[in-house]
Amino acid sequence: MLILTIIAELLILYFLSSHLTSILYNLLLRIVRVRSIAISILTIIYLPGTIIHELAHLMIAEILRVPTGEISFIPLVESADKNTQEVKMGSLKIGNTDQIRRFLVGIAPFLVGLIMTISLLYVWQTFISQTTILIQRAGLTLLIGYFLFAISNSMFSSKKDLEGSLGIFLILAILGFLSYYFGLRIALTGQLLQIANILLLNLSYTLGIVIGINLVILTVNALVLHFLLFLFKAKL
Repeated sequence: MLILTIIAELLILYFLSSHLTSILYNLLLRIVRVRSIAISILTIIYLPGTIIHELAHLMIAEILRVPTGEISFIPLVESADKNTQEVKMGSLKIGNTDQIRRFLVGIAPFLVGLIMTISLLYVWQTFISQTTILIQRAGLTLLIGYFLFAISNSMFSSKKDLEGSLGIFLILAILGFLSYYFGLRIALTGQLLQIANILLLNLSYTLGIVIGINLVILTVNALVLHFLLFLFKAKL
C-alpha cells in the first residue's frame, strides 16, 4: 500500500511540475513582455535544480564510460502547439551507447533528485529542532522550500532522456510477471524490512511536503496569471 501511495505521489508531482513550469514562464512573459528576459529569470529560478539534473546525467555517464558532449543549464522554450509553449530545462549531449547504459544515464536525475529532497528535509528537521530563533527557522524554511521546489521540478527525466528505454521497461515488466507467475518472491525480514519501511515512509512524507509546496506555488501563479489576462482583456 505504501508503494502505491508513493507511485501516486510521483504521478501527482510529475503533473504539477509539467504545468507549473509552463505557467511560471507565461506569467513572467506577461510581466516583463520580453521573451529573453523571461527565460533569463526562469533560468535563475530553476538553476539549482537544472545544475543537479544535468550533473546527475554527467556523473553517471562518466561512471559508465558513456561519451558526453556540450552541457547547458539554460532553458529552451519550444512550441507544443499553436496555443501553448513548453519549457525544457538544460541539456547534455550524450553519445551512442547500449540501451542499458542509456537508460541508467537517463533516469539518473530522478534518482538523485529523490535523494536530494529527502536529504534537504532531514537537514531542515535537524536544524529546526536545534534552534528556537524565529528568524533562523523562517530563513532556513524558506531556503529549503525553494530548493525543494527547484529540484522537484527539474528531476523528472524528459522523453529525450528516456529515448530507447521502452525495451528496458518491457523486459523488466516481463521478468516481474514471470517471477510472480512462478512464485518467485523477494521477501524482506527483520532489520532489512524495518529499514525499507523507514525509507519508504520518509520518501512518502517528503513527496507529500513537496507536493504541498508545488500546489501552493502553482495556485498562486495561476491566479496571478489569470488576473493579468483578465486585465489585458478588459483594457481591450
